Amino acid sequence: MSLEVKNLANGLLPKPPENPPGTPVDPPGDMNPIYLAPRNGVGEATASKAAVVKTIRLLNTHTQPVAMKLWFVPYTEDEGTYDPEQRRPVLPKGMSLEPGQMLIEEAELTLSPGDAIFGSASYAAGGWTGNPPSEPAGIEYVISGAEREVL
Repeated sequence: MSLEVKNLANGLLPKPPENPPGTPVDPPGDMNPIYLAPRNGVGEATASKAAVVKTIRLLNTHTQPVAMKLWFVPYTEDEGTYDPEQRRPVLPKGMSLEPGQMLIEEAELTLSPGDAIFGSASYAAGGWTGNPPSEPAGIEYVISGAEREVL
């Protein structure tokens, strides 16, 4: 079992899902998974791996301030899902970045197989409106760390 240092995930933080009021959603309901520690049989994973997240880099590529949320959410083996009561914030509440501003979060996170990091981004001043398709949606992220297969 070797340790694999790698880019765990990268992309654009998604906007919050549009859920009608009162609709039950998998927690956290206002965010989407951006990194999932591989768990055999979940998604495309063929092996279970524990992960250590060393850094999360966030960059606002938009022309407006963008607010973001990141949460660590453990996998609940008994139910095969995520428990909203167990989620923990990765960033302080209300964190936002001005245009062109970058944040590098270096607090390490340890994830067991199936654990996830959820996230979302939206305009700091309010709702997600008037975003032309040719414009970047806001926050680019890179999650770096290591994975190791577990038995």
